Amino acid sequence: MKIIKLNNIKLLTNICILQSLLKLKGINQSKILFILLRAHININKYINEFTEQELSNLIKVINNFLYTYK
Repeated sequence: MKIIKLNNIKLLTNICILQSLLKLKGINQSKILFILLRAHININKYINEFTEQELSNLIKVINNFLYTYK
């Protein structure tokens, strides 16, 4: 298993910041999250491949985020 890379940590930080911003503004949360994740994954597929554990962690974060903002 690889150590989680800095760019993955930045993604999690971005999601936390995004969560805070969305509490202040009534924005379409799912759309913004999708754009953020899509940009991140498109960049990363050229840099490195995610391990299964990294993908699992990312999916958990996404699911928690979407559950919070249903």
